[in-house]
Amino acid sequence: MNVFLKYTIRSLRKNRSRTLVTIIGIMLSTALITAVLEGAYSGIRCMIRYQEANTGTMNGLFTDLSEKDVETIRKDKEVMEVSAMRVTGFALIEAEPDSSKPYLCIGSADPSFAKMTGINVDTGRFPESSDELLIPEYLTLRSPDPITVGDKVTLSVGKTREDGQPLSLYSTFDYGNRTVGLLDGEERTYTVVGTYLYCNDILVPYITSSRLAVTVGENDGSFVAAVALKNPRRFYDWARNQSVSSNWQDNSILLRYYGVTPGGKVEWTVTALVFILLLLVVFGSILLVCNSFSISVTERTRQFGILRSVGATKKQLRGVIFSEAMLLSLIGIPLGLTLGFAGIGAVLWYLKDAVASMSAGNAVHPVYLRFEFSLPALLVSIGLGLLTTLASAWIPAIRANRVRPIEAVRQTKDIRISIREVKTPRIVGKIFGIEGILASKNYKRNRRQHRAVVWSLALSILLFVSAFSFIRYISRYIEDMSVNQPKVDLVKALDLNEVKDPEHLLERLKNASHVTKGAFSTGIGSSSMVNLFFSEEAAPDPPEGITYPDLSSHPDKHIPFSVGSGPEGVPPIYLSGGGEVLSPVNVAFLDDHTFRELLNENGISEEPFFDGTSLQGVLFNAGMTQYRVKGAEQNDVVYVPYSLIRESLLPLDCYVLQNVRSEEKSTVRIDLKIGAVIRKNAFCFTNVLPCLYYPYSMMDEVVPEEAGALPGEYSLLYYFNSDDRESSKADMNAILAEEGLPRRGFNEQSGYDRGLIQLVGVFSYGFILLISLIAVANAFNTAYTNVMLRRREFAMLRSIGLSKQGFLKMIVYEWMKESFTGLVIGFFAATAFTFAIWKVISQMIRRAFYMPWESIVISAGATFFVMTLSILYALRRVRTEHPVEVLKDENA
Repeated sequence: MNVFLKYTIRSLRKNRSRTLVTIIGIMLSTALITAVLEGAYSGIRCMIRYQEANTGTMNGLFTDLSEKDVETIRKDKEVMEVSAMRVTGFALIEAEPDSSKPYLCIGSADPSFAKMTGINVDTGRFPESSDELLIPEYLTLRSPDPITVGDKVTLSVGKTREDGQPLSLYSTFDYGNRTVGLLDGEERTYTVVGTYLYCNDILVPYITSSRLAVTVGENDGSFVAAVALKNPRRFYDWARNQSVSSNWQDNSILLRYYGVTPGGKVEWTVTALVFILLLLVVFGSILLVCNSFSISVTERTRQFGILRSVGATKKQLRGVIFSEAMLLSLIGIPLGLTLGFAGIGAVLWYLKDAVASMSAGNAVHPVYLRFEFSLPALLVSIGLGLLTTLASAWIPAIRANRVRPIEAVRQTKDIRISIREVKTPRIVGKIFGIEGILASKNYKRNRRQHRAVVWSLALSILLFVSAFSFIRYISRYIEDMSVNQPKVDLVKALDLNEVKDPEHLLERLKNASHVTKGAFSTGIGSSSMVNLFFSEEAAPDPPEGITYPDLSSHPDKHIPFSVGSGPEGVPPIYLSGGGEVLSPVNVAFLDDHTFRELLNENGISEEPFFDGTSLQGVLFNAGMTQYRVKGAEQNDVVYVPYSLIRESLLPLDCYVLQNVRSEEKSTVRIDLKIGAVIRKNAFCFTNVLPCLYYPYSMMDEVVPEEAGALPGEYSLLYYFNSDDRESSKADMNAILAEEGLPRRGFNEQSGYDRGLIQLVGVFSYGFILLISLIAVANAFNTAYTNVMLRRREFAMLRSIGLSKQGFLKMIVYEWMKESFTGLVIGFFAATAFTFAIWKVISQMIRRAFYMPWESIVISAGATFFVMTLSILYALRRVRTEHPVEVLKDENA
């Protein structure tokens, strides 16, 4: 064995405390890196499985193809799988001119196409002949004329609308258009053999006028082809360069999980945040381990000087330090990998049910989060762990070689000072006495030793505050994004005209097993989303230099406009002429019990809203708009919260306009009044749009009689929270059957946002815990070793008569000075890091800069406590040693 290696091993054994802390530092950093990488890989694989179950396995969809085009794609060397569907024709299934999807597209495809596009059979089976049909489930629930499995249906199938326009699967349908019907219909009879719940909205977009039914064996019609490549990362390059068709769409969410995207601020934000996360981990780990090696080098300065004086080269001294790093890595890295695998495995197991609930209602089978091993992630973890350790040893190795042998032996490198540098303020002597003056001069004489403690404290505060800020901003971002989903588990849609007593039905359904909360609502006309008109003076001022868009000449300004259609940073408020503005809102009539609960939660008196005279409603005066970044890709949007009205002008008169079903196009005005504003929204509505609520019992008073001619019947939506959805659905279906109402058709909200918040919460606390352990280990190691390195100095002071109380005064003064300096540096560094996180997050959602002061207080208090314990522990050891024995020890 090499003499220098023997020397390294003996040094590690002699300084067991420092060796143990260094191993712990390497272990924690490797564990954290492993957990981040393996957890990210497992999460990505889970999301890929979810998307494939939900939206299919295709990378993209090509439309309007010939049979030759499909064969050309199939023969491409980069293509792994192709499956095509013929669009054979369209049948009119909804004769009402106001129906948004009056047509049923008949497509001929095999089960592989269904798998690639997310068409999952719910009941029955897949068709096996051209006279069998798989239909969307909604046809079994419609009223009147529901279609069930086993029924024979005769459809008039054609390809041209009555106005001569050809139909396609992607034809959109204008609201109120009268030209429904087929010009070239041909009767065909099918047997319904199955139903499906969902298909990819790339295949059947929401805005088109058709739904899809599937048969097999047809030989007429153009093709739609689903394509999957051998390397999904190549999809965009391949799709842009192929010459078969320019009509293609990407399965963007699935491709994003494969790590490929055409560009977008979402991806940039996520990448930047992951980079910040890893930077925080690696930075903290390097400083912790580097601090240990720096202390080790400082402790052995005399020994290195002696080795240099007897002929050891700089390369050999570097070898000693790097040998120490490698030996500690051989222990710390395997322990860190084991801890990281075990920790992330336990976390993923704990979160499997939360993730399953996130996918429930969308995927055919629940998608469980599980640990999935990644060899590249393992190798990167080992590499980063080793790199962290070697990088930590590099600076101390350079510093050790810069000290001349004679200075190292005499240990005079750190005491070259001028007289001016050791001047001590008088106030120090008055407060701490001669001991404080000695401590002050010692602090200035040994700046490097004390600097290590200061930077250790600053680092501890930086790590904790930055980690806390990172998690807080991510959590707030997810909460802001979660406004797109109401916090409900089950939703049941019914026709208001079919329900004799909605309040009574609600009470019965709320008594179903495992139901924890229930409510119902109905809107105005066929939707709760309307344009609300009110005075311009009640609208908030737009951003400086920008005016609200003018829609005063728009012919259909009563039709709700897109929430995200306004200019940058401007709420979705539009000038409508005559000193008025309009904005999209939800107007809903809540069941009386839920409405009263909403008033009580917001501290509002019930009386004005039920007296039948003022007819006032309450407004949730908040929404979330979005605007596209100038010159950016499709996904590059920024979300901005806004308020709809000035609350100082309450009560506020307003109104909505609705189409009337008649031969002549006309609208009816419904006058409304906002009587109060609420801060907490109803649990069954999202926070994307402002919501104006009325009690259901006041509906007949609010909505005039002439509104009875509104298009479509009033829909009635029941909302439920349940801790066992399947049991609740079974009980509620039995109740619905007793009431003579349609049973199936519960829409299971995915619970995605709540599951995601729980997911982030668990990972957040785990991340903060490991970062905190690194910070604590760093603070303890530095403070403890700093005291132990000064054993000889303390022994000399004790030998000349320094009392225990005087000794304690010195330590307290040094501790206060180190703590104050470290706190200031740590605060400014953490502020800068938090600002960087905020800048990244603000690319996606506009929020004011937030500094988590509570985390600064917690981190500072915890770090001071740990440092105090480490100093007291070290002092206890120092006091037990005899001064003469310590002074004899040349290595002390």
